[in-house]
Amino acid sequence: MNLISHYTVVHFDHEVMERVPGPYLSEYGEPEYKDKAVKYDAFYFPNHVTPPKYFDEFRLDELESEVRINGNELPENIRINQFLQKYIEAFEKHDSGIYDKETYNILVDAYRKILNK
Repeated sequence: MNLISHYTVVHFDHEVMERVPGPYLSEYGEPEYKDKAVKYDAFYFPNHVTPPKYFDEFRLDELESEVRINGNELPENIRINQFLQKYIEAFEKHDSGIYDKETYNILVDAYRKILNK
């Protein structure tokens, strides 16, 4: 909860077309599938301070003043994003057979240790 209330993450609606079973079965007893737009809440960890779209001019001015004093980068988010990029790359290589399970686990553990510093 604090991630959103402290503007550490940016949330948005993300729509995906999914193939979902309909309420009826085909003549062969199989569900009939339809493409349907499904909305999800999504989020990301911005590397830089990103004001929400609903901020009024006063709150934008306050945030701008804070950024001038503290800087615009969010170091914790940068570390999270670096971890996620490395983790996803390692997972994809493991999933495609390039890395065996042991190599994958060693890499993920090393990435976690870097994240937790």
